[in-house]
Amino acid sequence: MSDTAKFKNIMKKFLQQLRTWAKKENNRQQLKALDTYETKIDMGMSIDCRGSISLFIESVTPYAHHILEDNDEYFMGEDIDVESEYMKLQSQLREWWPGFDDDKKSFVRKYIKLLVMLGTIVSKNEELRQVINIYRDPGNPLMF
Repeated sequence: MSDTAKFKNIMKKFLQQLRTWAKKENNRQQLKALDTYETKIDMGMSIDCRGSISLFIESVTPYAHHILEDNDEYFMGEDIDVESEYMKLQSQLREWWPGFDDDKKSFVRKYIKLLVMLGTIVSKNEELRQVINIYRDPGNPLMF
């Protein structure tokens, strides 16, 4: 499986889990928001997969240290004014974050980290690769 396919697969699983939680809580607002994000992200991936992944990487790069340290500032900080669906999803996660229990927060952190790593590999973002390697075992650095 290619790195782009892995990224798409993880993003799909991440959105599906968010949808499952929203269904259990019968939260129509969350379901409607997820429908919008999923549709637009799928469309972006179909039209220009690498470009869409690069857009995701752009949106998370300012928060890389927070994400990799499991610092919830990524989910609680101020919004960045970027019009990508990834930024809109990030903003939505910030709204939902206080209502998530520890298991949900752990799941979200894990999947965001995984998407950051896969996206970095796909986009070959050297700056982000260096940040990731600060947090990885020196014997197992992220390589392109």
